[in-house]
Order: sequence, then C-alpha cells, then structure tokens
Amino acid sequence: MEEAIKDVDLSGLAFIRYDNAKSKYTNGSDSDSTWKFRAVANLQTKIDDNFFFLAGIRYGVDTPDVDSGSHLSTSVGGNTDKKFMLNQLLVGWTPGADTTIMAGRYVLGTFFTDDMYGDGVKIVNTGIEGMTLAALWADALEADGDIGTLGLDLGLTTTNQQQQTVPVTDTIQFLTGKKVTDHNLYGVAAIGSYNPISYQMWYAYLQDVVALFAVEAALNFDISDDVNFGVKGQYAFSDFDGEFKDLVPVGDSKFWGVEASTEVFGFDLSGGYVRYEAKDNLLGLSSFEDNGAFISAGEDLASYPAYLGKNSYWFVTAGYTIPNIGLRIGADYLKGKFGIVDLANVGVGEREKAEEIVGRIEYDYSAKLNLTGWYSHIDWKDADAEDDHFRIQATYKF
Repeated sequence: MEEAIKDVDLSGLAFIRYDNAKSKYTNGSDSDSTWKFRAVANLQTKIDDNFFFLAGIRYGVDTPDVDSGSHLSTSVGGNTDKKFMLNQLLVGWTPGADTTIMAGRYVLGTFFTDDMYGDGVKIVNTGIEGMTLAALWADALEADGDIGTLGLDLGLTTTNQQQQTVPVTDTIQFLTGKKVTDHNLYGVAAIGSYNPISYQMWYAYLQDVVALFAVEAALNFDISDDVNFGVKGQYAFSDFDGEFKDLVPVGDSKFWGVEASTEVFGFDLSGGYVRYEAKDNLLGLSSFEDNGAFISAGEDLASYPAYLGKNSYWFVTAGYTIPNIGLRIGADYLKGKFGIVDLANVGVGEREKAEEIVGRIEYDYSAKLNLTGWYSHIDWKDADAEDDHFRIQATYKF
C-alpha cells in the first residue's frame, strides 16, 4: 500500500456559500437568496521520472448568479447549472528539468480567465532565470457562466437564410457552424520577476471571435517584514473578428488601470483608477471569463467580460488584520460612470453614475479553514436605484 500511494498527491477544496441580493428601483423591487455548494478534488500521480497523470473532479450545486437580476446591469454574462464535471484529466511530460507539456483537459489559467477549463495542450518553460514562458491550445472550452460572449443575446434578433428570426447567440452558431466555446483558443505568455520588478505579457486568440492582448508591469518593495509598498499598471485591448462584428454590435475595446498599495504593521491600503471602453459605444470585452487577472475593486459594479460603451471608476480599499488572530476587517469604495445595458437601445452607450461600498470580514480559523463575509451596496445616482448584496462563505482546503 505504501509503495502504491507514495507518489500520489491529493489536493482540493470545498465551500458553502449563501447569497442574498435585493434591488430597488423606480417601478418596483426584486430580491433573491441562493445557496451554493462546491467541492473540487485533484489527484496527481507520478508515472515515472518524466510522466505524471492528473485528474480533477468538480462537484457542486450552482444556482443563477444573484447579481444578474439587477435592473441596471454592467455585465451580460450567462449562467451555468452543472452539478458534476471532470474539469481536469491530463497526462504531463517533463522532457527536461525546465519544460512541462500537458495534454488533455486542464484549467486554462490565463490572464483573461478565472477557473474555466478546456481540452488541448499546454506547454510551460522556466529555462530562463526569472521568467516563465507558456503556450496553450484548446479546442473545446467549458461553457462557463462567466464568459461574457455567452450572453450576447440582450434580446437582439437577426434573420438567417430561412428568414427565421433567431436570438443572436443562436445566430453565432449559425454563422460559424459552432458555439462560441467550440472555437479554438490559442494563447502565449511571458511572465517575469526580477526583484523589485515583475511583468506579464499575454496574447490569446479565440478563433473567428476575438483576439486579446494584455501587459502588466509592477514594482514591489519589501522595506521590512512589516512594511511593503507596491504599484502596478495594466494595459489591454481586444480586436473582434470582422464577421463576428457584422453579426453582433461589438466594438474593439481598450482597458487600462493603475493601482498603488501598501501594508504597514497589519494595515493595508490601496487605491487606483480603471478605464475600459468599447469603440463606437458598442458592446466590448477585456476579459474572456470573469475579471481574470485585471485590476478590480468592489464586488458587483465593475465587470470586464462584457460591457457597453465607456466605463471608468476610481477606488480605495482599506483593512486591518489583527495580529496572531487571523481576523481581517476591511472596506472597498469605488465611484465612476458605467455603460448600461439597455435592452431597447443597445449601442446608444448611455453612462450611469454609480458608486459601490463594500464591507468585508475574513477569518482564518486555521491553515485549512477560512470564513469570509461581505456586504455590497450600489447606488445608481441618475436612475435613483439601489442594489444590495450580502455573502457569507466557509472554505476548507486540503
């Protein structure tokens, strides 16, 4: 038994989450309460000195996103309702000490994605000191509910060759012969760290849909064990395929953001400015799934997978971690103008003044068990509307 399991590593997590969301607006209100349960287990075993096998299983009860029911939404993402999935199943090969090649189903792990997976090949090389080079290809992507282009229907319709009026999401498949997640995804990256400088450069291409580029540069100074200061900047753009733009009212998009942060004897403080916009006040995106690795603050107001027109905001976050207890209390504040998804007049590009305040509490009970909670309040100034969202979550890692 010892011989059989000595090269087997098991890791993963499980969490329980409760959400409650309410919206108030001129003509009424709505509310929703949801529970979410999820467990992820990854099993990696060494086959020999050059090969390994990795299997990952994700199980959960996913309910629709509670923040998607707001009367004014800056995001147009869809939802997913899968309970069991094999999110990783791959064979890895290490032909040399600095190179790993993985083939099968794997978590993409790009600048433009959060936790979605795909089927294909990924290559990682660390042969240059202080630098990681990566390349990937995937020909079948998870239909993750946080992919912005899954929700590009917005009530829009078009007419196909049979003169039938169909939703835009179906027409995308009609035009290309496959769904957005069935298109090939290609990506390359260079990630470097040379204290105190670090950087990332990413390029990804979703065939026949959009090309994405992002670069990040950062400075980080550890003045002492208790004092740290950092600053980083990001720039990104997206270039939609011509035929895709003929079908859907999307525009090439730009993103840039800056953030400065510091930690001093348990206190942490950050602030910055973010701007993202789509050409001609159309629909755009900067991230492919969720907010990826882009600078963001708050919880529900700023969203990069799909947005309308011009968006900009500034933010401040602050918190304090009580020594030797593992309890952090903090808050976020952001204020700006956001393009609003208008079902009747998509492309008009009207901007709505809004601000979000988030109160946070986080408790590390142990190295494995973490408890978090936050409350978000959004005030839509011009529309005289409000969104409130409360979440509490317990996470166990193993």
